[in-house]
Amino acid sequence: MISDMLLPLEDCMTVSSGEEAGWQYVSDGRKETCGLYLVGRPNQLVEITLHEVDVECTDGLVMVFDGWELNGNVFPNAEDHSLTLDQRSEDFCGGRGQGQVFTSSQNAALVSFSIRKPGQGFRLSVRYIENRDPCNILMSEMAGMFTLSNGGQERNCSLTTLLFPASFQLLNLAVGGSVKGQVDQGGRRRRAMSKLSTNCADDFLQLGGSSELESSELATSQSLCGKEAARMEKGLTVLCGSSTVRLVSSGNFLNTVTVLVKAATEADLSYDQNMVITCPEFLSEV
Repeated sequence: MISDMLLPLEDCMTVSSGEEAGWQYVSDGRKETCGLYLVGRPNQLVEITLHEVDVECTDGLVMVFDGWELNGNVFPNAEDHSLTLDQRSEDFCGGRGQGQVFTSSQNAALVSFSIRKPGQGFRLSVRYIENRDPCNILMSEMAGMFTLSNGGQERNCSLTTLLFPASFQLLNLAVGGSVKGQVDQGGRRRRAMSKLSTNCADDFLQLGGSSELESSELATSQSLCGKEAARMEKGLTVLCGSSTVRLVSSGNFLNTVTVLVKAATEADLSYDQNMVITCPEFLSEV
């Protein structure tokens, strides 16, 4: 059921973090494309129910997108999502879409709209449901501990901070291995590599960042593979507009990583305690 109290969409860009609510937009005639950006907890999916779409197709459009699009950048990136970009979006106008329920594949979703005719608009409600296999995570809180795993599948998983530089502490890592040796009962090759390495093949952990909301085409990054069951002595501070932990998996190994992520502070710039990598836009500001 739609909430009795509808929240008005007045700003062109509205970000809602974990709030289950009903939303309403009534056009004032503005011509730009606007958006309701929704993000839940890491282990949640976003469920959007459209209750009314009063938009003539000649004057506007409402689009629901599986993920976020911001300044031309998409999260999760196409390389890290099981669906194509076309499959991840649905357009509605002309009354079509009433009663439609849209569920995201991760904890982030977007309702984008451009409605030029005054008085036209839409109503929708948002709720958050459990995701038992979180793979791609948009991190809106300033600190947290996360585990990413491919579950033995050929898939990439990522955690990207919501536009803030971050400091990473690796607590546990088991990624990739030697291609030699026997296979296990699941058909995956047994892990033979134990030491950490930056010389990785098809399976690796990528830590880095970008000036925009980007999870795969990183401006600067460090890659690791191997096995380490203890907290690494040094962390990694990424001075970029957005920071990412990305697990790339071929499906030949059961890969997992546990990482502590927090917003970077001045203390995290100590080279005695952390490696520090910097995006070009940060260097230009120094």
